[in-house]
Amino acid sequence: IENNFFYFVHGANCLGADKVSYQERYNIIKNKRVEIQAIAEDPIHNIDLWANADSPFSYLAFCIDVAEYWKDPENYESGLRICCDASSSGMQILSLLLRDEQGCKRTNVIANDTDVPCDIYLEGISVLGGILTKDAQSGLKPVSEYGTYWLNHFQGKPVRSLIKRILMTTVYALSDYGLRKYVMEWISANRKPSDVDYFKYDLYLCKRVKEAVRETVHGASLCMDYIQAMTKTLADNGVHLELTLPNGFHFVNYYVKQKNKRIKTRTQGNLYYINFSTPGTEINRKRAINASVANVTHALDASILYDIVGSIPSSIPFSLLHDSIYYRGGDVDIFYEQIRKSYVNIFSKDLLKDFKEQVEKRTGIEMPKLPSQGVINIEEIEDSAYLWN
Repeated sequence: IENNFFYFVHGANCLGADKVSYQERYNIIKNKRVEIQAIAEDPIHNIDLWANADSPFSYLAFCIDVAEYWKDPENYESGLRICCDASSSGMQILSLLLRDEQGCKRTNVIANDTDVPCDIYLEGISVLGGILTKDAQSGLKPVSEYGTYWLNHFQGKPVRSLIKRILMTTVYALSDYGLRKYVMEWISANRKPSDVDYFKYDLYLCKRVKEAVRETVHGASLCMDYIQAMTKTLADNGVHLELTLPNGFHFVNYYVKQKNKRIKTRTQGNLYYINFSTPGTEINRKRAINASVANVTHALDASILYDIVGSIPSSIPFSLLHDSIYYRGGDVDIFYEQIRKSYVNIFSKDLLKDFKEQVEKRTGIEMPKLPSQGVINIEEIEDSAYLWN
């Protein structure tokens, strides 16, 4: 390991200190040297020092590895894999498609004005808090009562987990039913059983959470609406959404209705009915529309990874898991630079406009008008420290 900076940052990430600056993460590990060496020497008797880490076994593996590194920093060859992943990759992609500056900053696509990464989930909490406060101070009944109740109830509660789950799944076309389900599950886990009827309070919170999420990722929401509108227009004309991605991948959002059949058969005196389905030819309009955003996002996610993988020398080992890459500590600089270059390669073109033109040229069907786009300098992605964190 020629440069131990991101090696130490990885240890801090495993510990759970991934919301502070890189420098602070580095210092955390540097200052825990005695504690880490104790863990490495006797993990069982020092279990209280690592078991409560955010990723306990990953942190334990780091402690064992870095303890060996400290014995001979100049010559130690680490086999430990460093991990980094995108800051909410789905939201990053949708914000980039619409050139939404606020969304890009909130998801660390472009640098913010601080030396710490933006946390879009905390941003969501802040937006929700603002909505509830406005209601509470409005003096209007019953929303002022509802807003005050939830502001008080949120004190000391893990509100981030409520917002995070919903924001993470919004990019996958989370339905209103799904949103209400997640909110009610959070409420059940964070409110003691009571004889009081809180149904209207809970329904109010579901509506306000939905508002907060859309406001937090406004640009991404508009992009999702547009992709679904394109898919709907095509489905209404009996056509699937097909796109050619920047790296040549061919994407088809293919959903057809199933034909249900039943076979009646008799064996050994008993009558049996066997039901099965075969693909039809008619487009399953509802499924096609609901799945379109998630599928386009995953397709672009795959394009980014493909570009990264194709640019890394074949002699360098690494592994992939969705939007995460694992590589050797000594190869950090190579991946750090290439990840950012790949984003620039994929998004240097106005993809949303290109997708619209592709579809119209291929089908002859006029697509809905593009939503208003923002303006960002794509090259600034290369200066974003926390694009992948």
